[in-house]
Amino acid sequence: MSRSPRRPRPAPALKVGLLVLLLAAYAPPTASSQVPYAEAVFSGYSTGTAIHADALQSGTVRVANVDVSFSGAAVDSTGLSGPILNEMQRPVVPAVEADSYGRGSALEVGVAQAPDAGSPTLSVLARAEASAPPSTDVVTREAGPVDADPLAWVSAARGQAQARWEPDALCVIGAPYSYGLGYVADAQLVDTGQETAAEGLDSPLLAADAPDPARAVTRSMSRTMFTRQVSQAGAELGSALGLISETRQTIAPVTLFRGGTNEVTIELLGEWVLQAVATGVSGGAYVQYGPDAENPETIVVRILRAGAPALELAAQDVLDDDGLVVPIPGVGEIVIGEPPRAIGGATGSAPTVAADGTEVAAAVDVARIRLLEQRNAEGQISQRAANIRLGHMEVSSTVPVGGIECELPVTKTSDVPTINVGQTFVTTIPVTNPFDCVLEDVVVTDEIGTEGAARFEVTETDPPADDVPEGSELDVGVVTWNDIGPIEPGETVEVTVTLLAQGGVGTIFDTASVTATFGDCAAEGTSVGGVDVSPTGVGTQGTSEEVRVEVEEPVETPPLDVTKTVDPGTVTIGGAFTVTIEVTNDFDCTIEELTISDAITTTGDARFRVDSTEPEADEVPDGENLSDATIVWEGLGPIEPGGSLAVTAVFTAQGGRGEISDLATATATLADCEGEDAAREGVGVAGTAQQAVLAQAVDPEPEPTPQPTQPGAVLGLTLPRTGPVALGTTLQGLGMLALGMAGLRARRRMR
Repeated sequence: MSRSPRRPRPAPALKVGLLVLLLAAYAPPTASSQVPYAEAVFSGYSTGTAIHADALQSGTVRVANVDVSFSGAAVDSTGLSGPILNEMQRPVVPAVEADSYGRGSALEVGVAQAPDAGSPTLSVLARAEASAPPSTDVVTREAGPVDADPLAWVSAARGQAQARWEPDALCVIGAPYSYGLGYVADAQLVDTGQETAAEGLDSPLLAADAPDPARAVTRSMSRTMFTRQVSQAGAELGSALGLISETRQTIAPVTLFRGGTNEVTIELLGEWVLQAVATGVSGGAYVQYGPDAENPETIVVRILRAGAPALELAAQDVLDDDGLVVPIPGVGEIVIGEPPRAIGGATGSAPTVAADGTEVAAAVDVARIRLLEQRNAEGQISQRAANIRLGHMEVSSTVPVGGIECELPVTKTSDVPTINVGQTFVTTIPVTNPFDCVLEDVVVTDEIGTEGAARFEVTETDPPADDVPEGSELDVGVVTWNDIGPIEPGETVEVTVTLLAQGGVGTIFDTASVTATFGDCAAEGTSVGGVDVSPTGVGTQGTSEEVRVEVEEPVETPPLDVTKTVDPGTVTIGGAFTVTIEVTNDFDCTIEELTISDAITTTGDARFRVDSTEPEADEVPDGENLSDATIVWEGLGPIEPGGSLAVTAVFTAQGGRGEISDLATATATLADCEGEDAAREGVGVAGTAQQAVLAQAVDPEPEPTPQPTQPGAVLGLTLPRTGPVALGTTLQGLGMLALGMAGLRARRRMR
C-alpha cells in the first residue's frame, strides 16, 4: 500500500492546568502564519465507552473488562506509528500502518467465565474497523439478537467505522477524518437468576435497557475533523482551520442488581458530549463538556432506588460542582458530575490546554460506580469489588501555530503544446469540488503572458468571463470570472479561454488561480456548546501549474474558394434577381465554423429589398429602398474535403436607374487536417468573391404609342422583299406616297 511521506513530529506543547482557557486579548495570526496543509503536522483522537466494568461477578459467572458501545477515531498527519490505549488500557488504535483509523463495536469482553464448559463464549460483538489510506466508505457490522446466557444478552448490536486520508495533499473538509460508532439495544450482563426460556436474562447484574425502544439504545460516537477557528464563546479567531476531536454518547437507563433488594437505576438523559478544540491561535484551545441541553435547569440525571425518593440533577448541578457522591448503603457509591481531567490523570487534575492554542486533551466519566465486595450467606464471594464507568470519554487535538490552510486543487490544460501564428488554441480550467462542503463565491483568474515575439488575442471565453483583455497583439492579460459557483461536493465546473496566436516565434504561458468559500457542509452536529464550528465561511484557494504553448512561424494557407453568381444580370425596376455564394473545400481538412457575409451597395438611384435567404441568414436587413446592407450567415458547415456549401439571397430591384453591387467574404476554421495540410490544424482561413455588379436596374420598356388615323395616311405596310414585281410595286407605292404628301401640303396652304 502506498503511503504519503511522513512529516516530522512537533515538540510537545506546554501543558497548563486550566479546564478552559478563554481569550481575553489576542493578535489574530497573519495569513503567512497559516501552515499549508501539505506541510502541516496535526493529530487527534477521540474514544468513548458508554459503559465500562472492570469486573462483574455472580457466583461463578464472571466477566471482566467489559465495554458496552465502544467507539474510537484517530488521525495523525505523520502516521499512526503505534497503538493508542485509553485509560482502561483498551486499544483505541491498534498497531496499524495508517494516517487515519476508525473503530466501533457493540460489546467487547476481556474475560468471560461460566461454570458450564458448554456455555457460550463471548469476546467481541459487531466490531467494525477502517483505516486509510486509501479512504473508505462507512463499514458496518451488525448482529442480534444475541443470547449468550448467562454471560450476556442483547436485542441488537451494531458497529460502524470510517477512515479518510486523501492523496496529493488533499484535506478532508466537511466530513470526519476518522469515525467510529458503537451501538447496542437492550444490553444485559451476568445473570444472577435461574436460566429460563424467557427472552433475555432473568436477573441481570447490569442492564442497559428500557421498555421504550427509543430509550433502550446505548451508543457512543467518536470522530476527528477540521473546524473553523472560533473561540468557545463564538468569536472568530482567524481564517484558517483548527481540529476538533469529539465523542457523543446516549446511554439507556442503567440498572444494577435487577430484581434484588439493592436494585438501583441511573438515568443519564439526553446526549452527553466531550470535545477538544485546537485552533492554533493564542488562547484558542479549549474543552467543552456536558449534556446537550440548552436550558441549564433541564434534568439530565435521575437516580432511582427502591424505597427512596428519586434524585434528580439539572445540567447546572452537574457542571457547577466538582462531583456529587451518592452512597448506596451496603453496595457502594455513585459519583456524578466530576469535571474533565487530564487523560490518565487523577480526579481533579486539569486537562491539557496549550496557551498558544495548539494542543488540548481531556478525559471524563459522566458517572463512576464503585461496588463493594459482596458475600453470600455461606461467606462466599458473590460479587467482587468493581468499578463501573458510565459515559467514559477521551479527546485530544493538536495543530500547528496559526492553524491549517486548506488548499483547493487547481489544474489547467491546453489542447495543443505547439501552435503556429494565426492558429487558435483552447486552455481549459476545470474547477472540481473534492470536499464535503459546497464551494461558494468561486472566483477564477487566468493570468496570460508571453515570451519572445509571441502575442495573443482572446477570441472567446466559455462561459463568458466578467473581465476579458481587449484588443490584439497583446503581451499580457488577465481573464476573470467573478463567480462560477456554487459548486456542489463532487461536481466540476469548467471554464475555457480561446486564444489566437499572433506576433512571431515565442511562448504564450498562463496560470490559473481559484478562490472560494466553504458553504454548507455534509457533517452534522458540528457545534460546541451551541456555537457552530463547522468550516462554513472559511476560504480556500489554489493555483495551477504554468501551462506553456510554443508559438512557431505562421503556416501559409491559401484562401477559401468563394464564388458568386447572379441571375439575371440585368433587371428592370421592380424585378427580382437571385445571388448565390458558394464555398468549395479545396483543403485536406474539414471546414468548420463557416461564416459568410455579403455586403451590398448601390450606385445612382438604384435601391433594393431583400425578399428571402436560404438557409435563413442570421442577419438580414429589413425595409424597402435600401441603398446598402449586409447579410450574414453564421455557424455553417462542416464541409468535408472536396465538398461545397452554397447560400442564396433573393432581391427586388427598387428606386431608379443604377447598379446594385456586392462583396462576398467567408471565414472559417480548419479542423481534422491530414496529409500536407496537417500543419494547418486550427488555422483560420478566409476568402473573398471580388466586388461585382449584381444587376443593372433599368426603366421598363415603354408601351408603343398609338398613331392617329388621318385620311390618306399609311400606318404600315408589309412589303415583299425580292423579285421584279416587288420592285415595280415598290416604285408605284413610292409615287402614290409622294402625291399624297403634295396634296396634304396644298390643303394646309389653303387654310
